[in-house]
Amino acid sequence: MSLKKAVISIAVLAVLIIGGFLSYSAFASPELKLAKAVNDIMEEDVVQVNTDFSMTIDFSGSPEDLYLSPDEEIYFDILRDLLQNIEGSNSVIVDSEAKVIEMIGSYGISGDIQGENINLQLPFGLYIDEEADELAIDLDPYADFFPELVDIFAFNILPYIPEIEQELLIFTNGEDTGEWVSREVNTLLGPVLENTLRGAKFTDSLDLEESIFPEDGEEEYLAQFMLEHIFDYLNEHGGDSLVTERDDRIYLELDEDLMLHSILHSLQEVEADEEAREAFEKGSDESIESVISDFEEMIDEIEKLSVSFVSGFKIESGRIVESDTEAVISITEDGVTVDMSVTADSSYIYDRAEFSFYGHDRVVFTESDFDEVAYELEMQFESRMGEIFLEMEEDFYFDEDYDDSAYDYDYDLTDEDLEFIAMIEAQEVSHEDFGFTPEEMYELVLELELSGLVEPGTSDLYLD
Repeated sequence: MSLKKAVISIAVLAVLIIGGFLSYSAFASPELKLAKAVNDIMEEDVVQVNTDFSMTIDFSGSPEDLYLSPDEEIYFDILRDLLQNIEGSNSVIVDSEAKVIEMIGSYGISGDIQGENINLQLPFGLYIDEEADELAIDLDPYADFFPELVDIFAFNILPYIPEIEQELLIFTNGEDTGEWVSREVNTLLGPVLENTLRGAKFTDSLDLEESIFPEDGEEEYLAQFMLEHIFDYLNEHGGDSLVTERDDRIYLELDEDLMLHSILHSLQEVEADEEAREAFEKGSDESIESVISDFEEMIDEIEKLSVSFVSGFKIESGRIVESDTEAVISITEDGVTVDMSVTADSSYIYDRAEFSFYGHDRVVFTESDFDEVAYELEMQFESRMGEIFLEMEEDFYFDEDYDDSAYDYDYDLTDEDLEFIAMIEAQEVSHEDFGFTPEEMYELVLELELSGLVEPGTSDLYLD
């Protein structure tokens, strides 16, 4: 077993059972009940865990601390709002008999962003089928997600970025910028997504060097050995408040110092025990000494990180049926402190878990399919931009009601700018001078013309 797998597995289990309760003779009822429930959940053939969570990230720094210019402060404010409104849900199914893991979720923002109520959730779905050597990612939800993302940007973000809005005025001909962006982008994007992502999945090989699911007694023995010493350490150093029972739940409290040093202690015990050491090194490419050294370095590197959390577990008929967690994470770097608070509520389903992606019909989508979609979007975008430029040119020359008041540009031109404009108007430069294609050069001159920077008709000189 690799160090990565061993440490991650132990850390996950430790988070669940946080508290020293494997020396059973020394523990009271709450520890015993939770110990048995955790042991049982690890032996279940099928377990599904559904979780709703919310997260808030805040930082003490100001725009000045981050060396942001006044024009960049709007991006800072938008980012701060986004980080205050993170939430989502996920469902994880572990089927030990079929050797399948499915993870379905959505993660995103929900709440007030710059005075607008926004709800945008990024969908995520995958399954791992060890027997079939397959990892699959569900693409179907993105057919709806990307158009929603475009609308969020067009109607809720763009109005607070005047620089971009000003740039887009040249194309909108007086139409609301958000409406224009939403229509133009989704008109191109929507049909392509429907034809390619709807009902599709991307698959790849797992290329596992070892099974995700325990296959022999040595791995179970090593995990049990390390867990026993983890919880012996926690029991000795955790104090009376580590495990408590109230309101029909068993609560566990822990911080990063206890967790990390309890894992380090267990690794040191593996090093000292001949049988455990042999089991560890049989399944690892690294020696136990190098693993301990790496872990000690990791502890030193994250000394600025502070983590504390409280988890509560509701147990019925010996099984964990609900849990809730509140965690606070804080880190300080270069005088800026980042604080993160997380709440998560979970429910547990046994025996009758239902897959929502694995086993469902999907068209297989390959890397070459991605390349084809990217090429198709690029061609459609270029074609549409050409149409827009032609429409703009026709409006500029032939629309008697044309009103250029919307394009009230106030340019502060340098001598170099004026010289460049004169060269453009005299056709003293070509697309080759800039590494452009003829079409790109024409579009540049047309934009300058519509902005009033060069004389009307200059773009005609650059028609290929």
